[in-house]
Amino acid sequence: MLNEIWAALFVGSLSIGLLVAVASWLSPDQRAVWKSKRALKRALFQKKPLFARVLLRFGSCWLVLVLIVNLAAVAGAIVSAGGFLDGVIAAADMYSPFTISTYIINVVLITPALAAHAWADRIESRAASTTASAA
Repeated sequence: MLNEIWAALFVGSLSIGLLVAVASWLSPDQRAVWKSKRALKRALFQKKPLFARVLLRFGSCWLVLVLIVNLAAVAGAIVSAGGFLDGVIAAADMYSPFTISTYIINVVLITPALAAHAWADRIESRAASTTASAA
């Protein structure tokens, strides 16, 4: 019974965690932009330096790959177990708060994407300051 509760909590926290991750990706300015389609189109299609756009695409693709790897690990745990519930319990054990190695691996996997996004932001801010000082 306790394992079934842990499995349900795992599935619920995984979906909530994904929603929080997507929402935290957006800055408060970007969240405000979502309210207006015209403003959203302007924000998405503004001119950014080429290398910044490449870094943002790389970071986004890397995050998607990390998500796919994590989903494949969960699917592998479910398939390799005897039944579905046993698989969900195995996946919950893999991502339990006491399995520190999983979190360390995920942080190491996500680091290149975060670095690429930070570098792209730095390039954009430098380009904006250069444009502002030239004007």
